[in-house]
Amino acid sequence: MELLASNLSVVRIYVRSELNPPDGAHLPDAAVAVSSKDMERMSQMKTPPGILATVRIPEPPELPTQAAERTLLICDGIADPGNLGTLIRTADWFGFSGVVCDVRGVDPWNAKCLQAAMGSAFRMPIWTTDLPTWFDSFHGTSWALDAGGEALNQIPKLPSALIVGSESHGLSSPLRHGATHIAAIPGHTATESLNAAVAGSIAMYHIHQSLTAS
Repeated sequence: MELLASNLSVVRIYVRSELNPPDGAHLPDAAVAVSSKDMERMSQMKTPPGILATVRIPEPPELPTQAAERTLLICDGIADPGNLGTLIRTADWFGFSGVVCDVRGVDPWNAKCLQAAMGSAFRMPIWTTDLPTWFDSFHGTSWALDAGGEALNQIPKLPSALIVGSESHGLSSPLRHGATHIAAIPGHTATESLNAAVAGSIAMYHIHQSLTAS
């Protein structure tokens, strides 16, 4: 439903023959019925949902180098597709302007990433680029999340870009040293760190709430 409501170009939709579309869903002429066995062969999931689509990956607008009214999310080498998909979904929820991914991280169009994004990838501008090269040309205030940084609720100026680092390796050196602030999420236990998607989501909520209150 999210896909059909988007502007993405659908090449083909495959539907398990015994599956009834949800109320209000009008499948296009590109839809074809397939058997349960064929669906299992085609799907990358252990339990196929019964519907698959082949879609042209959209061309995003030109990658911005200037600060904009809404914050940009930067995913610095995120390797887990579930984490990246969750970050994309959360960025969409909190009205971020888009998501910039590193070529060294997971592909944002990975099937598991799309599943975790729950339709947000169809609405959000998503770029994949060489982050250090692009970030060197970006002009704007940026926060890079790291447990050893300054508490984010103590940083007076909100960022035009929020950087979330790799789950295993943290922030890459170019983005760590290029960020305006190293921001941390205050906690009350000895846990080493937060999951990348959780940390990014908390920071996005804080930025959204702060913008709403101002």
